[in-house]
This record gives sequence, C-alpha cells and structure tokens, in this order.
Amino acid sequence: MKLNTLLNPNPLLAVFALTLLVLALALPGIRSVPVTDRDEARYAQASKQMVESGDYVQIRFLDEARNKKPAGIYWLHTLSVRLTGCKDAIESYRLVSVAGALLAVLLIYALARRLQPDAPLLPAVAMAACPLLVCVSHAATTDAILAATVCAAQFCLARVYLEWRTQSPAFTNVPRPTPHTTRLVPLGFWLALGVGILVKGPITPLISSLTILALCLHDRNARWLHALRPKLGLTLLVLMVLPWLLAIQHATHGDFLRESMGHDFLAKAQGGQEAHGAAPGAYLAAASFLFWPLFPLAWRGIRHAWQARRTDPIALFLLAWLIPAWLVFELVPTKLPHYVLPLYPVLAFLAARSWKTNATGVATRAAPNPTEGQRAAMPTGARIWHWTCRVVDALWWLAAFAFLAGPLLAARLLGWVWLPAAFGCAAIVAGAVVLGWWMKWR
Repeated sequence: MKLNTLLNPNPLLAVFALTLLVLALALPGIRSVPVTDRDEARYAQASKQMVESGDYVQIRFLDEARNKKPAGIYWLHTLSVRLTGCKDAIESYRLVSVAGALLAVLLIYALARRLQPDAPLLPAVAMAACPLLVCVSHAATTDAILAATVCAAQFCLARVYLEWRTQSPAFTNVPRPTPHTTRLVPLGFWLALGVGILVKGPITPLISSLTILALCLHDRNARWLHALRPKLGLTLLVLMVLPWLLAIQHATHGDFLRESMGHDFLAKAQGGQEAHGAAPGAYLAAASFLFWPLFPLAWRGIRHAWQARRTDPIALFLLAWLIPAWLVFELVPTKLPHYVLPLYPVLAFLAARSWKTNATGVATRAAPNPTEGQRAAMPTGARIWHWTCRVVDALWWLAAFAFLAGPLLAARLLGWVWLPAAFGCAAIVAGAVVLGWWMKWR
C-alpha cells in the first residue's frame, strides 16, 4: 500500500479508524481509574444532584450553590446518566468527555480535509494520541467538550476565511477553491460559540475572537467578516445563552455572574488561583511532555508556517489560531495544563505539515550539528532558533524517560494489578523512542 493511500483513505474508513483509536485510548480505565481530580468529583456530584432534584437551572454541590461555570456540562452529564441509567457510577459522567474527545478528533479530520487534503489523517491521529487529550477524556470535566466546541468554531471560521482569502492575488501558491460556503457554515460558527459559552463561559469566543483579530490585523482587511453573518449570528447566540442566564440570575438573586465572573474568572486572571500559578512559558515547557512525541516536529512547523504566512493562507490561519491565544494563556497567572488543550489541534497540524515537508524534501534543512564556525556565521535569529531546537530535543528525551519510568512507578503506587498495563504503555513509549531516533538520524 502506498503511503499517500494510507494517509488519505476513504473518508468513511478514516472515520471508523479514528473512532476505534479514540475509544481504544479513552475507554480503558474509565471505570477503574479512581477519581483523583477534585473538580471531577464536584462536577459529577453536582450533576447527580441535578438528576435527583430535577432542577436544571441551579447548580448545587451538596448544600452550597456552585456558581462557577455555566450549566452546559451538567446538562450533558445528566443526559449521559439518563441514557446509561446509572447515576452512581463515575463512568456515566466520564462518557461525556470520551464523546467530546471523539468529536474533537473527527472535527480535526474534517478540517484537515480542507487544509491538507493530501494527508488529512495525520493531524487527527496526532491529536487522538495526544497524552493530554487521553488524560482529559478519562475525567468528567469540561475540557474535552470545550476542545470540541473550539474545533467546531474554528472549522467554520477556517472555511469562511480561506474561501474568501484564496481569491486574493497575494496568495499564488495555493489552490483556489470555488466558493461554496452555505449559510449553514456561519450559523455553525455561532452555534459552536453558543455551546462553548454554555459549557465554559468565554473561552471559546475568546479563542475565535483572537484568531479573527490576528487575521484582520495581518491582512489589514475585515471585509470577510460579513460572510459570518454577524447580525443573524449574534441574534442566535443571544437566543441560546440569554434564557438560561436570566433564569439562573433570577434563581440566585444575581449571585451567578457575580461569583462566576468576579470571583472565579477574574481571580484566575489576576493571580494564581488555588495555588495554581506558574511563570510565563510553563505551557510551552509542559507541551514537550503533553504533546509527546510530536512536539519537536510541531516546534519546527511553527517556523515553516511563519516563513510561509504571506503566501500560504493555511499557515496564516494556523498561526492566528495558535499564537495570540497561547500568549494570553501564558500571561494569565493561573495555569493548569489542560487550559491550552483547545490550541493543541494547531500543534497537530503543524507537526503533520512539518513531517510532510521533510518527507517530501521540500524544506532545505541545515546540518543537524553545525560546527562552531558555522554557528558563528549564522544570523542572530538563526542561532537563537538553533538553540531552541536543541532545548526542545533535550526535553523530548527527558519526556521519553518520564513516560518509560512513569507507568512502572504508577503500577508500584496503585498496585501490581496495573503492571500489565504499565508494561504495555512502556512498550509503546519505547517503540516511539526508537522510531523518533530513527526518523531524526535517517
């Protein structure tokens, strides 16, 4: 079988394979892994109380009102409980995260069919196997669903922007598709924003807004925003969010917005809430572990995309999705690793583009180990980039060691019944290490 056929199979076959991959990574342990995240316990308990009380407006955790997040995730949890018929098992609530992870991966595949139709399977597989996505798919929290809403919104935004932008004569190195964006695509964008707001407040609109702002500033043109049908879209957004917001404000006597925006959201923006603070750059360092083993490829893909941004609208869109939002998350004092999960699809795309570029021989690569004289002759920017790549590669090996030893240590702490799974994980990591070493020095 040719490589191109393997990377671009029949869409139905690809969807089936991706579904099996996500389920194979997300379902094992969904019942047996204990609840270790306190937020997961709070989400599950509050959803259980919603099922028992039949009150789908107010959110309560034991005897206290939980006015931190909107009710969307609790509604999804209660739907899962209704479908499974079991409100006392944690897997009933975790299935929502499994569904969110699957939806995010399938949306990435759909977007990849637009952005890189020659190998759309690569970004989807990279995201499905991402350690961070696998972790959040095992927890009954908002993160997997949030990632799916961001992917849906960015999928629609990419279709609208690229179909308008590729008509510009500035972009001469990309195919020019015939415009075929229907009214459903802009409406899908606003629907995704509405669902994202109901799940986790302003995060989905924030990422999309930063993407739009970056694209408009780069192009010095905002006329393409008319294709998003903002008047109709904003009306739909208000109709989705406002009824529940008015109901919860009335039920809590105005406490919901005061606590969710004033005490929760602004507290995270102003300082490290609940001792979750970290210095800027923490997310970048964590990505070496949480997007292992493909982060070095994604890091090099950022440079390729930056160099091509003026002639390649796809590269420009990916950078507009990634860089502004990542900088905002890095500057916010409160940090948790899963906060930047909605930006990891871009890393998957960049890693796939970098791999394809090197595999086809398009890129002109420098010597892997330049001499002292060669480094001295490099421009300052090239020298800085060379050393950042060295740091990323060193973090890759450190992460490989952690993933090799981590499962065995976890088996020792959790009990030797986990030893077969630990050896299986270690074997997969060892295979990835050998493959990465072989690809690097081939």
